[in-house]
Amino acid sequence: MLQYDNSAFYFFALSFITLYLVPSWISIIGRLYDALFITDEKLGAITRTSAEKAKADKLKRERKGIANLMKSRAFVFNFILTVVLTVVFVWLATSVASDGQVNSFDPFSILEIDSGSDAKAIKKAYRSLSLKYHPDKNPGDRAAEARFMMISKAYEALTDETARENWENSAIQTGSSRSRSASACPTSFWTPETATSS
Repeated sequence: MLQYDNSAFYFFALSFITLYLVPSWISIIGRLYDALFITDEKLGAITRTSAEKAKADKLKRERKGIANLMKSRAFVFNFILTVVLTVVFVWLATSVASDGQVNSFDPFSILEIDSGSDAKAIKKAYRSLSLKYHPDKNPGDRAAEARFMMISKAYEALTDETARENWENSAIQTGSSRSRSASACPTSFWTPETATSS
């Protein structure tokens, strides 16, 4: 099982909510502007005779003002939904900001060893950490269980020669330990050109 951080969900939710919020706020602001500042010409309330003046006054009473806008159930429902989703959007945005950057998968740091460690050091670190965080030694501790799974995945990634070679080559190509997570994959998916193109 892979570890996923909450940032991925937050980014997805922010993107999805934005698809509704942007057009909804544009519509709400447009309708509020029309209710408060619409001109007689746009409303169609231009009068030439006294009979038309009475009709124009009735049309103005029906279309102008926030009170008339609030009589529309669709507008009120859309407004409430938009405000609620805006609050959720702000909460998600602050959650993304507090989480910082998206977590990267670094098997060396998970196993608490140097990046140039040999197979013996990797195995030793794996054994000691897996004993420490094993679910049987920490019953009911979900954090220890998640840590144990990450230790197992890190060990698997470092004992597979192809994945480890790709990991080390991408670190040399990019010069950054943070960007190594995407290239610990089979060589059929990874080339030095793709590692440096981003």
